[in-house]
Amino acid sequence: MATGSIRWVAAACAAGLASVTTAGCSSDLQRSALPVELSVGGPYRATPGQPVVLEAAVSLDGQAEVVHDLERIGAALAAYRDDHGTFPPAALSDAAGTPLLSWRVLLLPYLGDAAAALYDRVDLTRAWDDPANRPVLAEIPDAYAADWRTAGRDGDTAYAGVAGPKALFGWASASLGDGVLLHDVTDGANMTAAVGPVGAGVTIPWTAPDDVVVGDGTGLGDPDGFDAPGDVGTPLLFLDGAVRTMTDATEPSVVHSWATIAGDTCIPPEGVDMDFSVRWDLDADGKFEFAGDTAVVDAADGERTVRVQVVDDLGGVHIASTSVIGASS
Repeated sequence: MATGSIRWVAAACAAGLASVTTAGCSSDLQRSALPVELSVGGPYRATPGQPVVLEAAVSLDGQAEVVHDLERIGAALAAYRDDHGTFPPAALSDAAGTPLLSWRVLLLPYLGDAAAALYDRVDLTRAWDDPANRPVLAEIPDAYAADWRTAGRDGDTAYAGVAGPKALFGWASASLGDGVLLHDVTDGANMTAAVGPVGAGVTIPWTAPDDVVVGDGTGLGDPDGFDAPGDVGTPLLFLDGAVRTMTDATEPSVVHSWATIAGDTCIPPEGVDMDFSVRWDLDADGKFEFAGDTAVVDAADGERTVRVQVVDDLGGVHIASTSVIGASS
C-alpha cells in the first residue's frame, strides 16, 4: 500500500470507514470498497487515420457533477488570470471599498456564451441586491447550480471560494485586476485551495460577495462549510486547476494549511487526497495493462470492447466498459 493510501485509510479509520494496524484502530486490516462513480463514455466512433482517445471519469458516488463544475470554475479562473494578470478579487467594490458583487459574477465571461450574455446584463457599479441586479439572481449559471443540492433557496450558489485574510479570496477591490498574483502564492498553486462545494447550512446568493472563511478549526464534510454528497469525502479545486477529493476526516489544521496563499505551513494534498488507480484492458485479453485516466487505441475495422478498472484507496475494484466502432463500420 502506498504512503498516500495509508494516510487515507488511517483517516478513514477515524471516520469509521475502515480499520488498519498503522492507524492504531484495530489489529485487523478490513477493506471495503468506496462508493465510486465510474464513467468511461462512448461508444466511440473512429475517424480514418486518427487514433481514438478514451477517458475515464472517476468520482465518489454522487459527486461527478461537483468535480465537473469545479473543473469548469478552475478553467475560468485561469482564463481570468490570463486576461487580467491576477485572479479575481473576492468581490468587486465601489470606490469607498464596499463589496458589491462576487468573484462568481466576474468569471461569467469565461463560463460559456449564456453566462457571458448574463454578464452583459449586470451593472458592475451597483450591489448584487440592487433592483438593477436582482433579476439576474434567478438565472444562476449551471456552473454554480447543482442538481445534488436540495437545500437553500433558488439562486443560492453550490460553490464558494476559500476566504480569509491570507486566502485567494481575501479582499474586495474596485479594480478587476487587483486580485492575487500567481507569484504571491508562495505556498504553491498545488497546495492552495480555491473553491469547494458548500453544505446544506450555507445559503449564499450566487452574486453576493460572500464565501466560506477557513479558520484553524474548519474541517471538511461540514454542513456549515465545505461539503459534498455522501459522507466520505469532499472535492476541492486547487489553484493549479486540479480537483482533488479529500477525506472528510482530514485534520482541520491540514485544511487550514491549504487555505492560505502564503502561510507558515505547506502540507501537500498529494498523499492526503483519495487516490483512484485507473488501468485499461484495450485488447479484451482480460488483463488491465495500461495505466492512466486516458488511453489511446488505433482506429480499426469492426467494433471492439474496451474495459477500464479502478482500484480505490480501500482496495475496492470497479469496472466499466465501452465500445470503439471502426471507421468503416
